[in-house]
Amino acid sequence: MEEKDLKSISITEITERADCNRGTFYSHYESKENLLEEIFQEKMEDLIKALVDSYPNDKDILFEEMSSAAMALFTHFWNNVYYYQLMLNKHVYSGFQEYLCETINNHFLKNLRAVRINPDHHINHEINSYYTAYSILGMLVYWFKNDLVYTPQYMANQLMNILTNHPYKVNVIGSEKDTLVIQKINHHI
Repeated sequence: MEEKDLKSISITEITERADCNRGTFYSHYESKENLLEEIFQEKMEDLIKALVDSYPNDKDILFEEMSSAAMALFTHFWNNVYYYQLMLNKHVYSGFQEYLCETINNHFLKNLRAVRINPDHHINHEINSYYTAYSILGMLVYWFKNDLVYTPQYMANQLMNILTNHPYKVNVIGSEKDTLVIQKINHHI
């Protein structure tokens, strides 16, 4: 898939690269999409295992314990960079980004307990969880586009800093609500 998108790859090309025949392929998979789905599931199971292994116990994790999970998350991506760089390319498989965000949301963010969202802010926990999952995706895309210039530790620290410091605050100023100013409130990012 580095050379062609999924639609352009034939079963014959797959079987030639895998050094097997079409019969063997079809005895395991219904289609090339089915093969890709199995590969997704295996990688996501590896990601989930890395996250679960980083938790101090079987229960939900505290926000304070999340840094080890963040480190496990970015280490997993670092160790599987070729796969993720390829799969995050929208031309390869457009549904992968959503699949990855669902996994991050379900196994990294929803396992948090003792997350204190100020009730005065009226922030929906589930919406916040999805927002954060897609923010992590944005961090990954940036990291990969910049050839992993930063270490997994640095990326994990940045994630934790962003989650705890909320670096931007949007204030509505003036008499019209569509006039917005983004005010940077944390200069240490």
